[in-house]
Amino acid sequence: MEDAHFYKEMEKGTLTGVFDGHGGSKVSAYASAEFQKRFPKALKEANGNVHQAFGKVIDQIHQNVANYSAWNHEGSTAVVCYIDKETHQIYTATLGDSEANIYRKSGQDGITSIPLSCVRDWLSPKDLNRLISIYGKKTVMSFVKKVGSQAKHIRSQLAYGVNVARAIGDVENTGEPGQPRVIHKPKITVNQLRQGDVLILACDGLKDFVPEQEIAKIVANRPSQSLNFFQKFFYGQQEPKFLARQLVDAALKEMDRRLNDNVTVVAIEVA
Repeated sequence: MEDAHFYKEMEKGTLTGVFDGHGGSKVSAYASAEFQKRFPKALKEANGNVHQAFGKVIDQIHQNVANYSAWNHEGSTAVVCYIDKETHQIYTATLGDSEANIYRKSGQDGITSIPLSCVRDWLSPKDLNRLISIYGKKTVMSFVKKVGSQAKHIRSQLAYGVNVARAIGDVENTGEPGQPRVIHKPKITVNQLRQGDVLILACDGLKDFVPEQEIAKIVANRPSQSLNFFQKFFYGQQEPKFLARQLVDAALKEMDRRLNDNVTVVAIEVA
């Protein structure tokens, strides 16, 4: 299992994150543990500026990973959310293809999916340009034409086996200062939470196997205060935890028919 996750209550907010490792599990486990330790101090030093705190903590963790040569072949995606308890604003920092979404009631029975993550892969313009600066436009674009619209296929030759353009670690694939390849600059978004919203953070093990429409359907049909005896016994009357399990099971079911991957899901319902 190369994934790691955490949930941390703070004095003025809630912090949660999912980290999907590649090349091993050490970087994702380290990043998860360090983020929840470092963020409160970084937020205080930044006078409450969440953007600055996110960037500082991610850079600190990346530099520590880079200084430990035994981890040079490993890396990790990240999606981290900070919820301000006073304003109900949610800040989301994303590296790679782990994602966060708000699922909000729409109409009588509908659910609207609101993406919080800006996923950046090798087909994103700025990230693709980094490959072009190294290999040249003709080589890169001919290869993109060959593999089609699936950005993850680019890793086979042009991206040194790494299928995300932004991650913590991946020191062997970061390139030179003048020609960076994998970078650790997060994309940060801000949104507003409402009562009844369901927040879901997940690695690509969910998103690659379960269509967004199906995820929304599972959220819409989730049990609400109606778990049976056995469900309450196993999940401690925690409906969001049971919802997360349902989503994981849906992904695993599809994996049995196709490929395999790790699946991590964090679900939070806004009271």
